[in-house]
Amino acid sequence: MKTMMILYGFFSFALTGGSNFYNQRLQTIDGNTINTSIYQGKRVVIVVINATTPNVTQLQYLDSIENSNALIKVIAIPTEDFGAAANIPTLNNLQKTTGFTVTTPLKVKKNGSQAQSPLFSWLTNSVQNTHFDNDADGEGQLFIVSEKGTLFAVLAKNAPLDVVGKVINQPFSE
Repeated sequence: MKTMMILYGFFSFALTGGSNFYNQRLQTIDGNTINTSIYQGKRVVIVVINATTPNVTQLQYLDSIENSNALIKVIAIPTEDFGAAANIPTLNNLQKTTGFTVTTPLKVKKNGSQAQSPLFSWLTNSVQNTHFDNDADGEGQLFIVSEKGTLFAVLAKNAPLDVVGKVINQPFSE
């Protein structure tokens, strides 16, 4: 079983259709709307979390990485695609106790009765992100976006935490 997929690129690719990481809008769990352009110049770690009971161990690890480097930002994306309905008080608490941006629950999978969120359409479609064409596979999956908005790594939900830390902190040349 693959624990992770990593693509290290040495070229910068133009995105088709005008779609890029920095023109995504997200609704936070506390009702604010943000544009991902606020993360320009930062490495962004997008983690898919269970909307009912997030993986505390993984989130604490990601929080420690974010706290140790001001140029790393974590966005926690709760989803109901892999489990029960969202626990809003738990998600509000996650946002209050970490530096994470926590969004309202999003549709992350490509197939299903509801349309995939625009952010996940970009993250999982190589026509839009120019690198990866993989569906979201579950709670704990990570998508890592470079300081210039390039999706350069996708780690599976069961990637070991030490590998996660190495990939997040790995230099990426664009």
